[in-house]
Amino acid sequence: MAGVLFALGDMWFQHFFAYKDEAPLLIRPFLADMTKSELHAVMTGGFATIAGTVMGAYIGFGVPVNHLISASVMSAPAALAISKLTYPETEKVSASSGDFSRMEKPQERNLIEAASAGATASIKLVGSIAVHVIAFLCLLDFVNATLIWFGEKIGLQEFSLQASKPAT
Repeated sequence: MAGVLFALGDMWFQHFFAYKDEAPLLIRPFLADMTKSELHAVMTGGFATIAGTVMGAYIGFGVPVNHLISASVMSAPAALAISKLTYPETEKVSASSGDFSRMEKPQERNLIEAASAGATASIKLVGSIAVHVIAFLCLLDFVNATLIWFGEKIGLQEFSLQASKPAT
C-alpha cells in the first residue's frame, strides 16, 4: 500500500486470515513504534474485514462466499481511508517501510519447540476471546432480563431479544 508503513499494510492483508485479536500478534515487533493514527487504522481494519474463521462460520450459515469476500475486500481500503480521515497522521512515522531488522529471530530449534511456544503465546489470546464471549453473553442476558421486566410492567408476554420476530 503506497505511503503506508509496511507493518500497517501487512496488517490489512493479515486481517483476511486472522481476527482483530490475532492479527496484531503478527506485527508485534512494530507495535511499540506505531503512531496513534496507525494503531487506529489497525483496529479499524480489524472491525472492517471478515476474518477467515468467521467467514467459514458465515459460509456454514449459508451466506454466499462471493458476497463475503467482496465485502471484505471492498471494506479494507475504505476503512483505511476513513481511519486516516478520522484520525490523521500528525506524528512522525518512526518505522521505515520494509524494516525487517526488528523482526524477532526464532529461538525455537525444531517443530515441537515452535508448537509449544505458539501454544504458550496463545494462552492470553484464548483467555481474551473467552472473556469477550462471557461479557457479551452477560450483556445479552442483562438486556433480555430488562426487556422482560419492562414487558411484564406493560403487559407484554415474552418481550425479549430472542422472542422478537424479524420484521417482514
